[in-house]
Amino acid sequence: LVAHEIAHQWFGNSASEMDWQHVWLSEGFATYFTHLYNEFTYGRDKMTVDLREDRKTIINFYKEQALPIVFRQLPNELLSVLNPNSYQKASWVLHMLRAEVGDEHFWQGIRQYYHTFQNSNATTDDFVRIMEKTSGKDLSWFFNQWLHRSGQPSLALQWTYDSATQSIKGTVQQVQSEEPFMLTVEVGVYDDLMSLMGIETLQLTGRSKNFTFKTAKKPLKLRLDPNTRLLFEEKL
Repeated sequence: LVAHEIAHQWFGNSASEMDWQHVWLSEGFATYFTHLYNEFTYGRDKMTVDLREDRKTIINFYKEQALPIVFRQLPNELLSVLNPNSYQKASWVLHMLRAEVGDEHFWQGIRQYYHTFQNSNATTDDFVRIMEKTSGKDLSWFFNQWLHRSGQPSLALQWTYDSATQSIKGTVQQVQSEEPFMLTVEVGVYDDLMSLMGIETLQLTGRSKNFTFKTAKKPLKLRLDPNTRLLFEEKL
């Protein structure tokens, strides 16, 4: 609660009372900074549990209302904007942005954003410009797919182990009916004691990605997103 109130003090002026399109700049920051406080105070495992619970909330809300975080046209009932997209999903966007640009650039951008717009108003475009400048990356694709379109990817993982070549062969596929997302997906490889043997990173720019991993020992299980860095729904 304390962390949530501090974040509101820092970022509460980021969206004016009338500019509801950018309410995520207040509520999403407050939610994510609460997770960061819990990570610092109680450890990474606490943050992981909270992020996974938020992920379930986001997916369930999407099944009821397929809305983006940033509206092109505001609804008649403005309070309906205060939903899990503005809180939990916006928090997840910040979490994924941190992974995309790296900790150093992320915090540099956050400090610059706060310094520039302290005690004033900011828009989504203002935040994007600062994060692009501090990271040196074009992030238009990232913010477009996570803020301006609804939903999240649904991922299915299939794999087999070839003992002759001592390798895992598999596919990660986006199975949602909508267009594919651009994703960085981690695949965790676990042995028969469920100890993590290694993590492989895949870049998905289309509907599916084939992969081959070398490992002398047959794994018991492969798991998507072992470090809890991606907002997605897993399909068996």
